[in-house]
Amino acid sequence: MITGLSYIDDQALDDIRRKADGFVGELQRLTLSLSKRVEELEERVSRLEKLIGISELVFPLTHECVKLMLLSMDKQLGFSVYTADPSKTCGNVGLSDLANMDKNALSRYAGLEVFRTAK
Repeated sequence: MITGLSYIDDQALDDIRRKADGFVGELQRLTLSLSKRVEELEERVSRLEKLIGISELVFPLTHECVKLMLLSMDKQLGFSVYTADPSKTCGNVGLSDLANMDKNALSRYAGLEVFRTAK
């Protein structure tokens, strides 16, 4: 902020304007970049919603609900799915309703370290 009375020559004034234009231009580029990123993310969410078979999220984005979405997608893709805590729920759907692999089956596919972590 410039306060008071100041005399500057035309070259200094042009430099100030050029610097301000550069700042405004950069701010506009960042805004466009963020807008584009938001549009891309909205498109990705839309594709996920179509894959899952929902038009809008009908449940909150909690950890359990994200697990439910992942289990659902994997199961639709034909994979066997496991959840470490089948007692968890998202809304009125239990993760155990989707999981079709138990610890014994998981231990055959996962290494011991992965199995310990998943438990």
